[in-house]
Amino acid sequence: MEDRNFQTAQRFLARNRDGAVADSIKEHCTDDFVWWVAGYGEVQNTIGVSSKLLRSHFTGVGATFTIRGVTREGDRVAIEAEASTPLKNGTVYHNRYHFLFIFQDGRIVELREYHDTAHARDIWTPLLNRA
Repeated sequence: MEDRNFQTAQRFLARNRDGAVADSIKEHCTDDFVWWVAGYGEVQNTIGVSSKLLRSHFTGVGATFTIRGVTREGDRVAIEAEASTPLKNGTVYHNRYHFLFIFQDGRIVELREYHDTAHARDIWTPLLNRA
């Protein structure tokens, strides 16, 4: 089960990179799925709109997640990753993440996303204030 959960978590991140956030949630998550993001709180109701707005500033497909570490225990998968993508204004968004996926019967019931909120603020605030 742990390997299947890890594979599901990897697919979830890959689908989100490709911009298929709603599809990824539908495919991999329970109906009562909760996505909590550091600095924002619960975001599942706005994640599609937010993702589309952020993606409009990307020069390419999206941020590539490079997995740096994985811990698997029971129904929990923790993934340490880095993401990087060039932006249209010439800057690069490069952040480090810790994702904690909590599974129930092979589906994601909760995702806790931790990242460098100061870096995210510094990169995104000027861009989003112009939108």
